[in-house]
Amino acid sequence: MINAWWAAWLLAAYISNIAGRLLFRAEEPEALAAASRFDVVSIGLTMIAAVLAIAVIRKITDAQEQQVRAAPVAYTQPAY
Repeated sequence: MINAWWAAWLLAAYISNIAGRLLFRAEEPEALAAASRFDVVSIGLTMIAAVLAIAVIRKITDAQEQQVRAAPVAYTQPAY
């Protein structure tokens, strides 16, 4: 899942960079439309990366909580 998140995030960043470059060079409506299409694709990939990031964080959190439940730590009052 981490690899999928990285792939989506990196691909979104790369395509967003292409969209930005096309946008700055665009002088005609067709070029603006092409930049917009690349931008829409990068936004979609960013949304996918965000969902995958949430899933990765939840998986890590679940693993940490299971580890805490398996070996509880005794709490002691700090001496002041």
